[in-house]
Amino acid sequence: MATFELPATDPLFAALLQLERLVLARGGRRTFCNMYCDNPWIETARFDVYLLPEPGGPHLHPQWNIRCDPTKTRFRRASIRRRFDAARTEDNAPRDIDFSGGSIRLAIDAPFVGDPWARVREVVSEALGTGLPPETA
Repeated sequence: MATFELPATDPLFAALLQLERLVLARGGRRTFCNMYCDNPWIETARFDVYLLPEPGGPHLHPQWNIRCDPTKTRFRRASIRRRFDAARTEDNAPRDIDFSGGSIRLAIDAPFVGDPWARVREVVSEALGTGLPPETA
């Protein structure tokens, strides 16, 4: 697994916060893994974006908000999945994003070469209907 990090000052951070609000306000619900039920979800023409609840409760348990209740925790983690591609390749590997702290952390579940943020920017732009800068400043 490859991991990458950007500071919260990158324009992508604000766009991810906007995406969180959009998905919670207008998205649907769909379970995509056995760790949570009814994840907030939005689909674009080519991607599925699932929000994941932050750990919570008295022990910060990762499944404290197993039902994905937006009144219990924030959703500052997301998983991006390319639609229609079953094979896990470098190009369509799931992108798991954590923007809960002072930075954006990205994990890609496949060997990766090139700009790891390109797909994330593409998906966020597609979901929000806006253009993001193609690379960080």
